Amino acid sequence: MLYSEDMTGHAVIGEAAVNLAVREKEINVDSLLAELYSMLRAEELSRRIDRINAAIGWLSDFRAMGAHSGADQGWMLTDSNDHSFSSDATIQLPADEGNK
Repeated sequence: MLYSEDMTGHAVIGEAAVNLAVREKEINVDSLLAELYSMLRAEELSRRIDRINAAIGWLSDFRAMGAHSGADQGWMLTDSNDHSFSSDATIQLPADEGNK
């Protein structure tokens, strides 16, 4: 299942949270960071790698200094001028193993 970034904005952290929820894992800052690092290792598209790295940086800053420190980083804003629908501009959810 894929969703456009135009509809959801940058949702890499949300994607990591959904991945954890689907596996019925606890969702907290540490588990989100671990999931983001796992996503990073599996990713091949440079644009998504950049976004995952930005999410890791933001979440690390959030953990270290609190919510106010990441508010000015623009990666969380939607790409209002970017109307591309390439595969690296999507949220990728894991396939349901039971429906294969």
